[in-house]
Amino acid sequence: MVVGGLPMTAHAEFSERVPLPVDAVASVHTFFDEYHVADSVQERLIETVESGGTWESMSSASIPVSTETERTASAEKLVSRYSDGSVGVQSREVPTDDGAISGCSRSGTNYSNCTVDFWYGLVGMSFKADYSLAPGKNRVTNQWGASWTIAGACSTNKNYFGRPNSSTARLEVQAQMCAVPYTTTFFLELSVSGNRANYNYG
Repeated sequence: MVVGGLPMTAHAEFSERVPLPVDAVASVHTFFDEYHVADSVQERLIETVESGGTWESMSSASIPVSTETERTASAEKLVSRYSDGSVGVQSREVPTDDGAISGCSRSGTNYSNCTVDFWYGLVGMSFKADYSLAPGKNRVTNQWGASWTIAGACSTNKNYFGRPNSSTARLEVQAQMCAVPYTTTFFLELSVSGNRANYNYG
């Protein structure tokens, strides 16, 4: 996790372990149970966060040790597993060619009403976007519907939601964390280039 150019691990000077709220711990266990993370690993990861540390899954810059793709009729999930035992899940709607307005649809090189999100047990972020993958003219044309959930935060505030350039949509949420008290910023970003849509988070 990078905050203003500094990794969140900079907060590791907090040597005292401060427990996460009960509902935050329950949320983390539910997520890890779904992805078959061993109980002992779950407890170690929770202790890491409570001591001011980070998980590898907290940044798309981390390199997973394995990935799995899960596809349904409406969505595609990329499940990434990391050497510390943490898991990150990126999900995007699978576009249809039937022009349906209730979900992600594709007409030629134009994609509409598409949801992108990620989740790693503590933090989830999501928004919808329209974009074009026309050769030489990749661009994001609209973004809306930002939502997020940050377990263990006393308060959250949307810092930014927009397009910093024509090929990118970005959501930034600032959170005041309760366990080890500090303020940090989480982000989710859609970028289009090379006739592909890419997702980054941290």
